Amino acid sequence: MSTDNLRLEVRKRWDTDSFIETGVSLPDIHYSEPWIPYETYMKAQLITAVPGQQGLLLVDFPPQAAEDNDLHIHPLSDRVITIIAGSGTFLAIRKGKLERFDIYQGYRVWMPRGIIHTFLAGEEGLLVESIHNPFIPFDDPTCLVYSTYHKNQ
Repeated sequence: MSTDNLRLEVRKRWDTDSFIETGVSLPDIHYSEPWIPYETYMKAQLITAVPGQQGLLLVDFPPQAAEDNDLHIHPLSDRVITIIAGSGTFLAIRKGKLERFDIYQGYRVWMPRGIIHTFLAGEEGLLVESIHNPFIPFDDPTCLVYSTYHKNQ
């Protein structure tokens, strides 16, 4: 799907409250890219990571990674996250309030750019396939912006 079409699909799903999909077929993963640090506590494999084009990453959240995972925004990039292993919680600001959604293996989250959110891993951690639309390099200051909204509000 083109970058523009994927952006429209992500926004449509978010706006129609169909942004969490269940029963998704899991990708057949045979990636051998090196794991690199991602944000402050995770690691990622960059499968496809060309700036300005759709990126494909594996992201590994350590077990119960709640304390370090602050609410944040990806201002220039939509996300399509497929839960490959583990479980956790997706938190997002919707209609002015913090909402929590339990996520499990086989779930997919469609999230447009600019949404205040975070993911919290469960006891066994969380492994996700993440489409970044478009990919913004991790060292680019527009990749991720931390929010002033606090989880315990």
